[in-house]
Amino acid sequence: MFKTKTTLLISLIFIGLFFVFTHKVRAEFIVDFNSAINVLPDSSLLVKEKITYNFEKSIKHGIFRSILLHNSKKEPIEIRVISITDQNGENYEFTESVSDDFLILRIGDLNKMISGVKEYNISYQVFGSIGYYDDFDEIYWNVTGNEWSVPIESVSANVVLPNNVFSIEQSCYYGKVGSNKNCKTTEPNTFVSNSILNEKEGLTVAVSFPKGVVSTYQAKNES
Repeated sequence: MFKTKTTLLISLIFIGLFFVFTHKVRAEFIVDFNSAINVLPDSSLLVKEKITYNFEKSIKHGIFRSILLHNSKKEPIEIRVISITDQNGENYEFTESVSDDFLILRIGDLNKMISGVKEYNISYQVFGSIGYYDDFDEIYWNVTGNEWSVPIESVSANVVLPNNVFSIEQSCYYGKVGSNKNCKTTEPNTFVSNSILNEKEGLTVAVSFPKGVVSTYQAKNES
């Protein structure tokens, strides 16, 4: 009986130590996700993302950035990647592919392993994302995407309209796909997350503005 109690006590101590030490171990995460979204007169968007990613002690080649290839009306959009650089302006190696209606950017050198904190500056132009309505036009943009398998500690986004035009209405949502939880608006057309975004959570902004500010986009297959 004494031996059984001793064995049980030792087992409980080891289990307790396991949870104590594993609790202190932190997996990789995004420290900050900043997006500058410029609406251009031709109705395209010029998007510049600054993603600060902490791999902690994980050893990886890089990251994947997934961007949905349709707008809020489920119409297809086109994305042209301009550049992907580090904090020093040095180009990252990357490849592009399309899977399940997403543009997948695989960023990193397959011959090089990395860890710790890395910065990714992604610039791209988006065509066909503006929504056209009877009384207004609107940019409705998922800033982060909802495909990240790691948490995002902080998100900020700024939308700049052409010719200093004022927005009619602005809103921001965060959480899983379909969430209506509101973000913070710190100043006109500037949005921040209220809290850490967990795995598969994202942040979406919507800014409406007067008609006539941008031209109407026509897809390539339209006459």
